[in-house]
Amino acid sequence: MFYITLSLTYVAGNILGKYLLKNNTINSVLRVGYCIFNIGAILLAVAGVFHLQLIIMVISISVLTFGNGFLIPLGTAGVVGSFSTDIGYASGLLGFLQLGLAAISAVIIGIISQNSIVGLGIYLVITTFIGSLIYLKLNPVEA
Repeated sequence: MFYITLSLTYVAGNILGKYLLKNNTINSVLRVGYCIFNIGAILLAVAGVFHLQLIIMVISISVLTFGNGFLIPLGTAGVVGSFSTDIGYASGLLGFLQLGLAAISAVIIGIISQNSIVGLGIYLVITTFIGSLIYLKLNPVEA
C-alpha cells in the first residue's frame, strides 16, 4: 500500500508539473517542485523527531515524491534541452550523477540513520535545501 501511495503521488506531480508548464516557464515550475520537495523533507524530519504516527510519515514521504514528480522529468528535460549538440552525453552524464549521488546518499543514510527516521529526515532537509540553493544560484528568479 505504501509503494502504491508513493507511485500515485509521483505520477500526480508529473501531471501537475506538465499542466503548470503550459502557462509558466520551466524554471518557475521547478521552483514549485523544489518548494514541495523541501516541505516534504521538513515534514519527515518533524515526524521523526516527534515520533509521530506512521501515517504522518507516509504523508511526508508522499509530499516528497509529489515534489520529485515535478523535479525529475522537468529537470531532465531542462538539462537535455539546454544542449543543442551532445544531447546523448548530457543525458548520460545526468544519469550517472543521479545514480552516483543516490548510491553515496544510501551509504550516508545507512550510517547516520541507525534505524531511525530522524537521521533520514535531517539528511533530506539538508540535501534538499542544498539542492534548492544550488538551483536558485544557477537559475535566479526573473524580475
